[in-house]
Amino acid sequence: MTDTHNGYKNYETFSIAVVIINDQEMLKKYQRMIEGLDDIDAHNAVKAYIEASNPLIEENTFYNCLLNSALENVDWLEIVESIRPENEDEIENLNRHTPR
Repeated sequence: MTDTHNGYKNYETFSIAVVIINDQEMLKKYQRMIEGLDDIDAHNAVKAYIEASNPLIEENTFYNCLLNSALENVDWLEIVESIRPENEDEIENLNRHTPR
């Protein structure tokens, strides 16, 4: 049996997808970022951008370890697929959710 969270591979993936999709400005930024990229390049771009935005990146604390561990669990390809403009149904569905 595979554990999923609201149709996503896991909670970490769902959380990032829903935060991006619920913020229209952020969603448009990521859609522009991946426009014209194949899935692998888009995956790498989104992952690198989010990892570089880690506010704890320079800290050597257990909080940073936990955050990095959570980011390692994210299915970045699933994020890319869910934010592509052609997936309007997925975007509309996630607009009704918030991570807990």
